[in-house]
Amino acid sequence: MKKDKLIIIDFNRTIYDPENSQMYAGAREMIKDLRSRGYITVIATRIEGGRSELIAKQGVSDIVDGIENIPTKNGRIFQGIADKYLGHYKKNDVWVIGDYITSEIRAGVEAGFHTIWVRQGKFRDVCSDDIRPEHIIYSIEEVVNIFR
Repeated sequence: MKKDKLIIIDFNRTIYDPENSQMYAGAREMIKDLRSRGYITVIATRIEGGRSELIAKQGVSDIVDGIENIPTKNGRIFQGIADKYLGHYKKNDVWVIGDYITSEIRAGVEAGFHTIWVRQGKFRDVCSDDIRPEHIIYSIEEVVNIFR
């Protein structure tokens, strides 16, 4: 199966719960489901001490197509990730999944990509009048319903 669609997934607080030091329920299954549907799945995470080791310890590197350690999250960087994994692409072929509306969701909107705001955890009540995510869900387990 040719993979020509990309999903950029935030790590911390989107699929991993740092307060409880574990993956959110359904996160691994969601990633596997999306990959089985032909999506390239890439984790985009800020460069922070110990983050790469934490991702490896959680076994995430074994279930995604790539991990991108980035200095910040903005549209230009997310477009660069799409260029790296897809080459020539249509903005309609890229999705961004994140928990923080003013970070990864803003970056996805800036890039012109589809966005899914997982409104859970620490940033669930942070809102923005100028950022409009395409989808709002309240658990990472709900992602697969969007792709059915």
